Amino acid sequence: ALVWQEADELEPLIKRAAGDRTLREAALDLLGMLGKLPPGTDRYLALAGIRETFTPDILAAVEAIEPPTAAGRKDLRECMLVSIDDAETTDIDDAIGISETANGWSITIAIADMTAYITPGSILDDLAMRRHTSIYLPTRTAHMLPSELGCDRASLHADQDRPAIVYRIELTKDGSVEEYEIMSAIVRVNHRLTYDDVASYLAESAESTEPLVQLSHCFNRAALALRDQRLNDGALIVLRPELKFTVVSEEDVSVRVIGADSPARDLVGEFMILANRVSAQFGIDTKTPLVYRIQDRAQGVPQGRVLQYDPANLQSTLRGMNRTCLSVSPREHASLGLPAYTQATSPIRRYSDMLVQRQLASRCQGFSPTHSSEELMSFIGGAEQVEPDLRALEGQSKRYWQIQFLVANFSDEILRVRVLYDVRGGYMVELCDYPIRGLLVSGESFRPDAIVAVRIHRAKARRQELRFKI
Repeated sequence: ALVWQEADELEPLIKRAAGDRTLREAALDLLGMLGKLPPGTDRYLALAGIRETFTPDILAAVEAIEPPTAAGRKDLRECMLVSIDDAETTDIDDAIGISETANGWSITIAIADMTAYITPGSILDDLAMRRHTSIYLPTRTAHMLPSELGCDRASLHADQDRPAIVYRIELTKDGSVEEYEIMSAIVRVNHRLTYDDVASYLAESAESTEPLVQLSHCFNRAALALRDQRLNDGALIVLRPELKFTVVSEEDVSVRVIGADSPARDLVGEFMILANRVSAQFGIDTKTPLVYRIQDRAQGVPQGRVLQYDPANLQSTLRGMNRTCLSVSPREHASLGLPAYTQATSPIRRYSDMLVQRQLASRCQGFSPTHSSEELMSFIGGAEQVEPDLRALEGQSKRYWQIQFLVANFSDEILRVRVLYDVRGGYMVELCDYPIRGLLVSGESFRPDAIVAVRIHRAKARRQELRFKI
């Protein structure tokens, strides 16, 4: 009961036994020792009090949803659309289409329309508001909504009719938005592509007659124009590598490094930024209350640049950058190089996106906005407390599996690390082959950027502790 935030008479006993652990950590460890944890329980979700399953009344509410109809929606099922995601992605929020014009490109972006399934104040709306977001961990995804809805009925799967909020955007060759339209529609995605698929298409000649190769190159040309336009307006793009985990067990963990410069991922990112910036502009143009994401410019932080990943100097380069905040008043987002920005492209995964989409959909259908500025302000107050905790949860889980990966694969190996900066007791270092950091315990002197051969000295995944020795 204590793990799930329910007080009971065991609390005083666990307090005495906890030591330097939190009460929930002590309760979880006790349940583990007694063999009382459900099979496959994720430690970090449990510590956050997040259940992976849904109650019968929630599942019944999903089952009771009437299939959406095309009434009041524009029929865009003949529009060529593709979704692009990781191969393992099951909740597909978006799909994109494009055609070249004399002045640039005509772009179509379809976003799964959650207003067709979830009404304000309903049991499913309350659920999404409480959970706030889907949580992506190396071992699993804790979905915001039951998979029967988010991963099945609402997702933009290929060859299925789906309700969507669709953005039609005319883009010039220099990446400027010439005109736009947002509408409620019915769409049918033609192809499901992975990032690897698109990467392979982009590796082929742009002169190819293969339709998906031509389409991928057309996407990429438009995305590069969009990125260049944002850079001209002061955007700061930091190229960071990512880790993709495959976890079979504590002893069987593998990692794939996703390169910092991935055109397939970058092009999808640019199209989602485009839809979100158009959403913000629509909110301003129609005086529709939205949840905006704002970031003020900071003195001394680079602008209008693409920064290659430099672990030794990145922290000092970005020192002083202002954090992103939520607001109902539109202001610039400095690092994106945009005068106003919101998020509406992941409504299956984020409740804030669902709220923004709800506002847009009501306006597009000729109604007053569903939520007032005061209601959105109330949501922002809660979100700014929850979002940092959820980001920390994801970070702690990733750190756990980073350490487990090294223990499982490199316990007795010599590793190469790059010295970043000195700290008490040694130096903060990063592995040369993986963006994983740890403490090098050494009395020797090293300059930043030095490459040193080390072995693992101590690796305690639960304590998030990773130390190296020469």
